[in-house]
Amino acid sequence: MPAVRIPVLVTQTQKPDIVMLHALLYIPSQPDVVMLHELLYDDITTTPLRVLVPTVIPIGESILRPRFPCVESCMGSDAVTHDCVVKVKDRQGLTHHFLIFSQFSEEMPVNDALEAVRPGTIWRGPLIVMLQGRNVFVTSMGGIQTQRLAGLAVAKFLGAHIEMASSTDGEYIPTTVPDN
Repeated sequence: MPAVRIPVLVTQTQKPDIVMLHALLYIPSQPDVVMLHELLYDDITTTPLRVLVPTVIPIGESILRPRFPCVESCMGSDAVTHDCVVKVKDRQGLTHHFLIFSQFSEEMPVNDALEAVRPGTIWRGPLIVMLQGRNVFVTSMGGIQTQRLAGLAVAKFLGAHIEMASSTDGEYIPTTVPDN
């Protein structure tokens, strides 16, 4: 992350040996909206698509005021949207967190892109994978390595869903996936 430069106004006081520094900070009056590159698994293709997800960055972004991804703009609003955090480790043992937004409805077509990730999976509805940041809630999906890890997170999510669906009425979508 690049260093942030804060403009400073220097003023002289009545006493010549004291100098006052005033930071000139830009404080937006409205939240910003950024477009984050993420992965969409949908029924229109057998591979994930890179899509731009509009994300609201609130004024005073913090843990208590996180970014808000508007995933329904890419997935539609035909079904309830669920979210789930999945952790996967890379080759160096570093843990990456992915936020998976999913919709499921018997009326939706079978998602061929998810069947390609985990053969035999029947999933009806779209799914978006977003990378959780280290200092922010969500951030843009990185390169090929991060996308590969996102695919592992989706496979882990689908596996957890299949296990839970077999022990419930089939309508349950996990909100967390146990670490293995």
